Amino acid sequence: MKVIELIDELEEIVRRSNTVPLSNKKIMLNPDDIIDIIDEIRMRLPEEVLEARRIKQEENRIIAAAQTKAKALIEGAMKKQKELIDSDEVAKNAYSQAETTIKESEEKAKKIIAKAEANAKEIVSGCAEYSEGIIKRIQDDLKKTNEILEENRNQLKSIKRKNT
Repeated sequence: MKVIELIDELEEIVRRSNTVPLSNKKIMLNPDDIIDIIDEIRMRLPEEVLEARRIKQEENRIIAAAQTKAKALIEGAMKKQKELIDSDEVAKNAYSQAETTIKESEEKAKKIIAKAEANAKEIVSGCAEYSEGIIKRIQDDLKKTNEILEENRNQLKSIKRKNT
């Protein structure tokens, strides 16, 4: 039994005890019952006191660890807050510089695209002229080849007539 249960048992014995005749508050107790419970309390008390001490030490350790952690968290939060305050101006400057860089990049990109489109038109125009020239030469060559073929055919007809 635990000490608290033993004390409850003592209390129950006292409540159940008979009162002394002609006395309102005095009771009759069996000393052996009471002494047995007291002896049991004496035996259990050091054990429970040690357990309570151990629990208290564990509680103190947990509280100390929690306080250390809380202190570290607060210090970290304060440091982060200071960094954020310091970096706020840096962030504003960086944002402004980023916007400027983006605008400049967009303008450069537009110029590059316009130049590329102009070059592409020039190349397409050049290719069309070149292709037209090649096609014209091929047509001329085909025309000459066709004329030669026609001339050869006529010669063959003439040879065939002579032999017939």
